[in-house]
Amino acid sequence: MGVLTEIELRDRVKREGQIDAISIDPDTLITPAAAQYAREQGIKIVYGDRNKGLSREQLKGQKKPEHYTHLDHKNLVPKTHPRIKLRGMLDLLQALIIKAQVTVKAEGMMKLVGDLEQLLAYTRQLLRNELTGDEIPELKLFGLSEEEIHEYSHHPFKKIGVNHIIPSHHMGQIIAELNYLRTVVRQVELAACDVYMNNDGTVEREDIIKALNRLSSAVYVMECMVVAGHYHNRTEKQD
Repeated sequence: MGVLTEIELRDRVKREGQIDAISIDPDTLITPAAAQYAREQGIKIVYGDRNKGLSREQLKGQKKPEHYTHLDHKNLVPKTHPRIKLRGMLDLLQALIIKAQVTVKAEGMMKLVGDLEQLLAYTRQLLRNELTGDEIPELKLFGLSEEEIHEYSHHPFKKIGVNHIIPSHHMGQIIAELNYLRTVVRQVELAACDVYMNNDGTVEREDIIKALNRLSSAVYVMECMVVAGHYHNRTEKQD
């Protein structure tokens, strides 16, 4: 059980400037001095759930607190909310895919640029569907289904012609970029697990977690295909 004091409120106003509203946990005690200070400063104290955040109705026209953002069209949550963190990770992933495309394009591997573009489009759809609640479609890449991508990643010698790779600086910039991309996908997958896995082990959005798992497999398949020389046919560089 927490306690909200006048000193805490004053410190927050000093740090952030005038505050229109503050959300506290339902079991938080408010000292009389804090309550009086809030009234004097016009600060609306709202009891809410940290994960559920605030509804527009709760704010009743008050200015949105700067440390809050939109979870959906109805609710505001702290920017530290797990779903907001997940969206930030998906945004980072998109940026890294584009960065990898720039490196790959400079090497003239336009087929790999195209495969990364498919990966980028799928990641953007992941972000959009996480927001809307729509189901994530199956990942299709290299003309392969999700299960085929999974099979290729587990049996690269049989499917691609190279053994499992252990990335190193000797493999060059493209492998370094792709390997970093793969590890970030894994971090996004862990962020999704933090959001959607319940304490009893059940999962709310298994489609998102599965999609991210297959996405990391797809990037690993790309790494193996680079090592195997599948992308080494240079084409004329395009603008």
